[in-house]
Amino acid sequence: MHMDNQVAMKKIIGKFFVVVLFLSVTVGLYAQYAQLTVTNLDGNPCKQVYVGIPFVVSLYVEGGANDDKQPEILGLQRFNWQFEGTSSTISTVRGFMKVDRTYRYRVRIDKAGDYILGPAHLKTQGDTIESNVVKIHVSAEPPQQAPDALVTCSMSVDKQQVYKGERIQLAVRILCPADAAQVEISRPELPDFLVDNIEGPISNLQHDDETKRYYAWKFTLYAKREGALIVPAVSAVAQVPLAQHNDLFSRFFGAAYEKKIVYSNAVEVDVIPLPAYNSAIDGVGQFAKFLASVNKYTLHVGDAVSLQMQVEGDGNLNEALKTIQLPSGLRSYMSEQSYKPGREDMRIKTQEFIIQPLEPGQFTLPEQKFTYFDTKKHRYKTLRTKPIVLDVIPAPLQQSSVLPVLLDKNRLGPLWENGQWYATPQSCLPWPLFVLFLLAPFGFFALRRAYLRYQGSRRKRYALMRSKLAQAQRDHDVAQLYPLFLMVIAQSMGKQETEITIQDMLCTVQEAGFTQDELKAWQLFVAEIMQAAFGGKITETNDQLFQDADYWLQEFEKKL
Repeated sequence: MHMDNQVAMKKIIGKFFVVVLFLSVTVGLYAQYAQLTVTNLDGNPCKQVYVGIPFVVSLYVEGGANDDKQPEILGLQRFNWQFEGTSSTISTVRGFMKVDRTYRYRVRIDKAGDYILGPAHLKTQGDTIESNVVKIHVSAEPPQQAPDALVTCSMSVDKQQVYKGERIQLAVRILCPADAAQVEISRPELPDFLVDNIEGPISNLQHDDETKRYYAWKFTLYAKREGALIVPAVSAVAQVPLAQHNDLFSRFFGAAYEKKIVYSNAVEVDVIPLPAYNSAIDGVGQFAKFLASVNKYTLHVGDAVSLQMQVEGDGNLNEALKTIQLPSGLRSYMSEQSYKPGREDMRIKTQEFIIQPLEPGQFTLPEQKFTYFDTKKHRYKTLRTKPIVLDVIPAPLQQSSVLPVLLDKNRLGPLWENGQWYATPQSCLPWPLFVLFLLAPFGFFALRRAYLRYQGSRRKRYALMRSKLAQAQRDHDVAQLYPLFLMVIAQSMGKQETEITIQDMLCTVQEAGFTQDELKAWQLFVAEIMQAAFGGKITETNDQLFQDADYWLQEFEKKL
């Protein structure tokens, strides 16, 4: 009996240890653990990041993270962030399934200082998991780029402090190997700026090292609010050829390329408010000219006269010349507007207004005013036009084109005389022929339109290009050659002009069957017109450039 009790007790103790072991394994498998980490874009852990340059915040949850719920990270809402998604790892241990999940966030901080991020909280399976906290130091100094880096990217502005509405020139520059391909940048995030113009990329070999080539973009900006505004870093992508090999594979298929992604620095612009003024202003910056002219001074009631308003300056001209002052008895309509380069780095805007008199008399168009803040003199100025006098005379009398019809009553007679009138039978056109003849003109015009569209679209397009080239030559404006050929390449490729890169301009000609000598000449021509368009010095005269442009336009019409 005593032995039986001992055996029973051993069985109970054994079962107890089995239950304890089972519970410990189960609890260990379902234990929940969260870890918050900060890495750079290459995945390396870091405690210091840089103003305007994105980095990655990751939340790793071990066990129990199989619910589709987003964690809440304390302090994350203060920064610019974007959720990039999750990655999961599923494993099975002793028959139990375990899910580990990582949440990734791309974060950017635009002000230097020390910050604390976290803890993160995630509700899953009825419980709340809490992570650690991380300390982040944000440096105002840009990161040092390695001197032997294959690809580098930098960003700069022409002025560190500006008035609200004053022009800012933002430049992005990439330096990479001369044989790199598909060099591009991401579009800068500029919610606090008005983007007026984007130029580039322009490209040329490095002066002191012809194995390097630079690409440059220029953005014309106007700040929309006061304060310390940050232009975040942009990413640059370049396909860099790997080291050349002499094996059969490399000679047959060409060099292999490696994709390089780098980031520029961020820039900060201090935008100060304008001094108080008692009325609305028309511009901020430097303005040199403000004129008004009409195409005629005498007109009839109901006729129209063209009023040309013109302003020259370096400020934001998009919102300038929207209204004019007119006396009663006249009404106006906004018509066409145009821009062209002015003196130094200014532009000239011409706005046309159509003025129509409603009654006869003498009308004086009063002086028009353009008030702006001079950023060099730091005071407000007003430019004025001269008054213009219009003589409006009554409209000429309109003579009737319908002559009176004189009827001779003695010549009137009955419709029927000399017997009863009978209709003469006429042969009828069959309905099928009637429908055919009815539709034939429409079919003819449809076929003719399709034929002209097919045959004449290229001729019409190149005729327009030749017209633009002739106008540019008359204006002695070599800066228009680059956008002209950009339009030619874009239309031949079926793309928008903003989508065309310098590689497209070179590869399109290469694929069109030109010889190697012609390709070299085309590359030199592109370099010349790009320098002319973006302010660089040119080595050829204007006449020679226009002759070359006419030659390439004729060749493209034949081959593209």
